[in-house]
Amino acid sequence: MNLIFLNKMKKENIYEETGGIRIGDSFWWAMNYSGPPVKLSIYKEKVIIVYGFSKIEFKKSEIVSVGKVRGIFSKGVRIYHKRNKNPFVIFWTFSVDNLIKEFEKRGYKINKNATTKTK
Repeated sequence: MNLIFLNKMKKENIYEETGGIRIGDSFWWAMNYSGPPVKLSIYKEKVIIVYGFSKIEFKKSEIVSVGKVRGIFSKGVRIYHKRNKNPFVIFWTFSVDNLIKEFEKRGYKINKNATTKTK
C-alpha cells in the first residue's frame, strides 16, 4: 500500500475500539474471539470489525440498530443488522457507554431495550 492511500484511510476513519467478539447464528450457536484483539472501526458510512484473518464490513444502511448487552462476566454492544450471514454479532468492550455514544453521534439507531439480553 502506498502512503497516500494509508493517509486517506486514516483521515476517513472516525473511531476505533479494541475488544472481543461473539459471532454466529445465535447466542448459543456462536464463537467468542478475543485474541489477538478484535478491532472495531466506525467510518462515515460503514463499520468494520477485524478479528484474526477475518473481516466483517457493514454498510451503515445494513445496521438496524446497536444496543448494550451484558454477559455473565462481560459487557458489550450488539449490532443488529439485515444480513443473513452471522446474524448474531456482539462486540465485547470495557467502554460500552463510550462506544454507544460514538455510534449515536454518527447517526446510528440505539436500541435501548437491548440492555440486559444477549439472546
